[in-house]
Amino acid sequence: APAQPAPPPARAVPAPLAVVLDNAGGYPQQGLAQATWTAEIPVEGGVTRLLPFFDAEEPREVGPIRSARPYMIYLADDAAAVLVHVGGSPAAQARLAGDGARNLDAMTEGPLFARDPNRGRAPVNTFAAGAALRAAAERYVADEDPRLVAQVRTTAPDGAPSATEVRIDW
Repeated sequence: APAQPAPPPARAVPAPLAVVLDNAGGYPQQGLAQATWTAEIPVEGGVTRLLPFFDAEEPREVGPIRSARPYMIYLADDAAAVLVHVGGSPAAQARLAGDGARNLDAMTEGPLFARDPNRGRAPVNTFAAGAALRAAAERYVADEDPRLVAQVRTTAPDGAPSATEVRIDW
């Protein structure tokens, strides 16, 4: 049997921040380039929200931050993330109050968030600094060990065949 390649290297990362962002009227969004990955999630009225996850680096500023829905809470919980939002639907608020989900809500954590008057009116003008959110999230994760995440290999293992073309038929 051929030798098995070495596993990819791993690095420790903090618990992710999952930030609910507007994807309807709050263009341009701030901070998406620093997200490790982003989910696009449907909400009412045929519009979507974005839920970027930040663990490799924090954005200088992130927003416009919007309200949560229950399925966003489940997704953040599955990723062991701290959810960042501005209020939420009645079902989301009940879930957040009922089980102590890890979250930073602008309605209760006011000093972490700011409204940008140059970005229009509420609800599409709430922003926060990534470093401040990370510091506030520490109260949820201070006793946790950092997560180990496998890094992507930038080169092929020794002896791997090379390819000049990749084709995917849909």
